[in-house]
Amino acid sequence: MIRDITPLKAQFSMNEPLAFEVHVEEGFSSDDTVKIRLFHLGRLCFEEEKAVQKTLLFQYAPKSCQGSMEGYWVQAIQKRGETVVSRQTTACDRAVNWRYAPRYGFLSDFEKENLTDERDVLQMNRYHLNVIQFYDWMYRHDDFFPPKSDFTDIMGKASSMDTVKNKIGLAHRHGMKAFAYGAVYGAEKYRQEHPESSLYDGHGEPMKFIDRIYFMDISRGSEWHDHILGEYKKAVEFGFDGIHMDQYGFPKEAYAKENRKWRLRKLREDFPALINDTKAALPGCGAIFNAVNNWPADSVADTDQDCVYIEVWSPNDTYFDLTRLIADAKKAAPDKQVILAAYLLPFADCDDPQNIMWTAFLTMATIFSSGGFHLLLGEENGLLTQAYYSDYCRLSSGEFVSRMLDYYDFITAYGELLFDLSLVDDTRTHTGGINEDYLFAGADFSTTPKAGCVWTQIKHMAAYRVIHLVNFTGIDHMDWNRAQEKSPDFVKGIQVDALVAEDVEEVRLMSPDLKHGESQALNFTRSIRENGCRAVQFSIPELKVWDVIAIKVKLP
Repeated sequence: MIRDITPLKAQFSMNEPLAFEVHVEEGFSSDDTVKIRLFHLGRLCFEEEKAVQKTLLFQYAPKSCQGSMEGYWVQAIQKRGETVVSRQTTACDRAVNWRYAPRYGFLSDFEKENLTDERDVLQMNRYHLNVIQFYDWMYRHDDFFPPKSDFTDIMGKASSMDTVKNKIGLAHRHGMKAFAYGAVYGAEKYRQEHPESSLYDGHGEPMKFIDRIYFMDISRGSEWHDHILGEYKKAVEFGFDGIHMDQYGFPKEAYAKENRKWRLRKLREDFPALINDTKAALPGCGAIFNAVNNWPADSVADTDQDCVYIEVWSPNDTYFDLTRLIADAKKAAPDKQVILAAYLLPFADCDDPQNIMWTAFLTMATIFSSGGFHLLLGEENGLLTQAYYSDYCRLSSGEFVSRMLDYYDFITAYGELLFDLSLVDDTRTHTGGINEDYLFAGADFSTTPKAGCVWTQIKHMAAYRVIHLVNFTGIDHMDWNRAQEKSPDFVKGIQVDALVAEDVEEVRLMSPDLKHGESQALNFTRSIRENGCRAVQFSIPELKVWDVIAIKVKLP
């Protein structure tokens, strides 16, 4: 039996061949063969068959790509004569730059004992996580590097710089970018030596976070501004590819001393300069800034940060809030991808995460279908439940992990249809209410996430019309961070009537919930409506959680 098929990298560059290993369990026949097949948006573009061995290497060098990224759905089939013995699937993609498809993950365990343990990075590679935040990797917030390799951080966690260094190397080997966590204004010892660089409250007292980390003045002209840039430079010299610039969402305003006088600091005005100065000081490196609960997303949207990153908290409690955050971010920064750090608290105290796995899949379907990426996974099947990443939940093997792999394979294989920056959202103008460009039948439908309904989204790009269906039928509540203990009620036979002026080449259905994401061609008919507009009609056989329908049109 084929145990797994694994791309050698989480993301390939445009100028290197795609490479995969197929691992076969003991007991295979010497007459067996393994065939690998690669599909781009449903089109077979490569296949090769080899005599079976325990480990097989396949390579494929695609032709040049016109876009910024390109994904592939991949299948390995073990055959004995004409009989299929086993099969496995995966995905891969290639990109001009990681920022076009930032599948963000995390590492937080850097103990000395983990020095040679590669399981975490191998597992993240299997999920195609290509940008990895090294969370709390440093000695102190104001002094990243310890006097010796083995150290205990400010939270009492034991770590080793040798392990950090080795994990960076492993990440690079698998095509991942390693980002160093670095709070923009957190300090311990530095504050004691430079009290003039502190932020103060209205009583004139220095401000602290969890009673041990002081807030510092990040504004240009402050000594701290230059100091933290210096620490960022050291991190990059150590081997990191970029900085995850964290803030805590508070304070939004504070006081600082300037020329021995109190001055009110409005941090929303100071963050942009710090982000831009970081990028300027680290040429060729990345910067991701945390807009906590969407603050201050408006003031940092057009800075030199590589992505828009939002850590989501209450009152952004509903599925609609998630899609609204992504839509607003895309309007503010149309040239940047959006990442939501939406931690799933229900898994923190859950004895069996599989019992509430629909909590994850409905949240993921909401974020991914809206064109956003989700910081959720890391370590070895670790799932984030809170802002202190070291207390992550570990998923056990089984259906949950298998489905999770299908979802990350899916967003990797079909990234162009989900995340291409040229996609235009037509939902509120093309369906629902008086809009009749896209008509749906066979269930209750809504243009926003709504309990008891199938949520429809309509988007377009040059060669495709894209329909998303996310299923909230049978769902009791619409809070993304409350446990969902049952799956949506599956819907069969949804009928679609879509106005498409161009000649339609094909209609395809793709879903992470069906056949491991394999693309299926749908039969369709053409007609002209009473208003004289050209349309196509087709039926969607099944909707579990999330379906994507791609209508390919002929370009002039």
